[in-house]
Amino acid sequence: AASLRGYGSNDGQWKLGVWNAAGTAQTVPAPWNDMFWHAPSVSEVSGGNHVVAVTVGEGGEVFVPGDGNAMGRVPSFSGKGVLSFCGDGTAVTLGMGFWRNGEFLPLADVCPALSGVSDEGGMVVPLRANKNGVHLVKAVDAQGAEEPKLVAPYRLLEHETESGFDNFERLREEEQPERPWLMVPGDGQTAGKCELHGLKALKLPLSVEGGTQNVTPEETGASDPLTLAVQGAGNGAEAFVDLGGNRILDLAAYEKKTFKITVHAITMFNNDVDLENIKEGEGLPGSTCIVAGESGILYSTEQGDDVWGSGKITTGPDGKCDTVADSRDVQVIPKGEGKPNVTFITAGPDGAISTPVDFRDTKESNCVTTGGDGIRNTGPVEQWVAPKDVPTAAELKEYLDRVFGKQANIFFDVAPVNHVKVAFDIGTPDGEYPGMPRIDVNGMYDYFYGSNRTPEELVVKAVAYDGDAHFNLYYLPVKIQGHYVDLRAKYETNTPLGIALSNKKTPLISATHLDTTGLLHAAAHELGHNVFPDADEGLGHPRHYLTGKPGGKGNDSFPLKRLEDDKKRLMWGGIGWFDPETMDSGYYLNPRTGKPCVLLIKDECDILQGISE
Repeated sequence: AASLRGYGSNDGQWKLGVWNAAGTAQTVPAPWNDMFWHAPSVSEVSGGNHVVAVTVGEGGEVFVPGDGNAMGRVPSFSGKGVLSFCGDGTAVTLGMGFWRNGEFLPLADVCPALSGVSDEGGMVVPLRANKNGVHLVKAVDAQGAEEPKLVAPYRLLEHETESGFDNFERLREEEQPERPWLMVPGDGQTAGKCELHGLKALKLPLSVEGGTQNVTPEETGASDPLTLAVQGAGNGAEAFVDLGGNRILDLAAYEKKTFKITVHAITMFNNDVDLENIKEGEGLPGSTCIVAGESGILYSTEQGDDVWGSGKITTGPDGKCDTVADSRDVQVIPKGEGKPNVTFITAGPDGAISTPVDFRDTKESNCVTTGGDGIRNTGPVEQWVAPKDVPTAAELKEYLDRVFGKQANIFFDVAPVNHVKVAFDIGTPDGEYPGMPRIDVNGMYDYFYGSNRTPEELVVKAVAYDGDAHFNLYYLPVKIQGHYVDLRAKYETNTPLGIALSNKKTPLISATHLDTTGLLHAAAHELGHNVFPDADEGLGHPRHYLTGKPGGKGNDSFPLKRLEDDKKRLMWGGIGWFDPETMDSGYYLNPRTGKPCVLLIKDECDILQGISE
């Protein structure tokens, strides 16, 4: 911290000088150096590591340390009649205004989330500010009543990630909450927590108003940041935390709710035919990989298990080319690859491919062939195709309780996974089905976006459904094909990773290529779309995950101002990324948990709890 010292005299007036914390005198450039002989006021301001500034003369000239021991003038502040320069970089001027970086600053920007002091219906007169940025103001209401208030530049931040705290800025002004929000479990024991930053050692009283909750500690100043812990019973959103007469944090005391989920892992009958001509991870043996060039003479020498003969080199038992052609020969198959477009699986009597096909292979309507690399990447045909990497009941409960319990006080009882074999790929056997066009046997699970259910939905529900559960969650061994009619009355289909129509309460997830982590996250996301007991609606997507734009069916649920913040939310439409060239993939991870992002904001938690404004 710098200090101000008076020294010397000239005609009976004190000259003022400025020293830094090391005791070294600081010089002020001409012509302002002469002002020190007649300065009516010189203000010293510092705060920890903040910049030191002084104001000189009635014009309020501002100087800050420059090169060496020199003080440099700050033109953006100078001449505005600066009374004091606060440690947070804010200046208070003779015109009774707040300024920062030379720009006028509304009081609400000086002290975020401030209530109780407002420019509406009256005025606020700044009186003084200390080096830590704490302002003394005079609030004058519309009736002329005056009241002094201390206004502190605090910030409220989360104590633990994804734990029921919301201070995010909304895209639309009309959806912006007045102040940050904290979820408080309404059991009277468990505390909701957040952190109060910026008050340093300032002592101000803390209390909860408008509810039966209590906050600890009851006074600031013990540390910075300060952890606030709020607990209490009840259900609702009327209470708030008061800091020295200012409403700084809204509370929602949520009742604990527990819902039952039954998980069904559906295994599908498969009558595909495996030609057994190519093994998994290999190519077709005997494929021509190198031939002679224009001379008709083969100069290349076979490598690995490749075979030389009849003026050409062919792949050996592993079906991969191991040889690099001589420059005079022709390389038909690149080294390390096999022959592309070779059929190795054909459809059975039902005419559809039901085997899960690796994305590097090519799935036709009635067969599977090698892709561009000529390697069979799809596994052998199995009579019953089961979903992959289905999480256990314990894993699903732990994940869902972390997502919904910590943010909305909603927990789950998860029954043991019900493994069921169903020959569900039947299409619409009787032709057109009410409300939808004909659906063919296609090796997928066909789902209708509407109140009606497809025959395939009905077949599965008939053998795998728990009427006592709040939700029935299905993991499927094939792609899901959704059928719907768009806004132009045009029939459309899509193949989403998961589907959850809110009123059906039977979320579906394709368990063909995601690992267990992805399937856990997909379950939480699809459950969010459903209408929870006591609620009137399910949750939508904040934006379209491909375009990043709000708007459109299911893509306009309380978008946040920053796109990157929306990607942190549970209801963001894409859970990860994939690069088809490098085959690298991953999830959008929360760096504080190392797990997929699962943020729920206040509006979403209110919906899940059945609380409406």
